[in-house]
Amino acid sequence: ASGHIVLIDGQVVHTDIDPALAEQGVILDSLHDALDLYPDVVQAHLGSVVPAEDGKFEALNAALWTDGIFVHVPANVQLELPIRVTRWLSDAATAYFSRVLVIAEAHSQVSYVDEVVSDDFDAQTFKSSAVEVVARDGAMVQYVKVQRLGRGAFVQSSQRTLAYRDARIDTL
Repeated sequence: ASGHIVLIDGQVVHTDIDPALAEQGVILDSLHDALDLYPDVVQAHLGSVVPAEDGKFEALNAALWTDGIFVHVPANVQLELPIRVTRWLSDAATAYFSRVLVIAEAHSQVSYVDEVVSDDFDAQTFKSSAVEVVARDGAMVQYVKVQRLGRGAFVQSSQRTLAYRDARIDTL
């Protein structure tokens, strides 16, 4: 993978990225931390593709998210391998709220694989996410979400994309 980020019960606990990509300016970080480290970029995009006004689940997520994932790929940078995300839900009868913001600048390329995993639960467990993907002119983004949830775990996700001129976004 080009990078890997792990969230346990909604909090980022591990992040690593290929050092060569980091040198080219690729950012893979906790969304919470990215708000402090890259406020101009994050604030300009967060909530712009999935605004709170879109519905009750979007409003709930906007109000309650605690962490998430921020990916920024600079112009003309191509990631050959995907960014891998592992989300582990471990506590029953809990609700988790997170956001994802992927920004692919002009003529960049990134693949993003987001896997949500849990054991079986005796009580209902809920995970809400808002996914915002922005692909600037000529960028290519592949976004894949994989769910391997046990009994009693439910996921609600609002996923929206914004593709600029000649951009290509594939989602699965």
